[in-house]
Amino acid sequence: HSFISVGPDLGAVGLELSGLAKEPPSRRATFVDLAVHLAADGSLRFTVPAHDGTLLAVAPLTRTARLALASPVFPLHLQDFGDLLAGPDWRPKTALPRLAIGPLVVHRRRYQLTASDLLHPDEPPLQALARRHGLPLAALPRFMFVRVASEPKPILLDWDSALATQLAHWSLARGETLELSEMLPGPDALWLRSPEGHHTAELRTVLTATS
Repeated sequence: HSFISVGPDLGAVGLELSGLAKEPPSRRATFVDLAVHLAADGSLRFTVPAHDGTLLAVAPLTRTARLALASPVFPLHLQDFGDLLAGPDWRPKTALPRLAIGPLVVHRRRYQLTASDLLHPDEPPLQALARRHGLPLAALPRFMFVRVASEPKPILLDWDSALATQLAHWSLARGETLELSEMLPGPDALWLRSPEGHHTAELRTVLTATS
């Protein structure tokens, strides 16, 4: 629903579907005018013209809490692709393999870990994770996103970092379940770039059904 400018002034740019943007007219545009360009270095660049014709470079900043308000005509509801394919009477998300359409990954491999999976309190969480899912340790990715109930957003874990292991232990000791997913693409292959460096990104698709 919203994008943030990556111009020199880092001013916010409101892209609106139905007049919801609160930015001044000089920083306002519509999603219809949003363009995606393939740069010479292989990265994707997002641009949008402001009301005065100025071409602004923007980068996505997702605000899922407001997504349902983005269109009064077609209400939008976020649904994870894994939730769509999994089900209580079929198989959990952690049993789904990585799913891709060509180079586009539509579902990352997922894992789950609880304190009860540890053989002893000091066991490395990655070792317990491999045992729980029946995988060799080398098969697990170094970089994972972890989601816990106490954090509103996923956190990136680098399992080569002692701090990551400590953070996982701390969360498990609090009785939290670690919902993990592989990081794809990895830090060396991120396609979204700005003057501040490389950024992770997701492509969210709106599907509509008519009766």
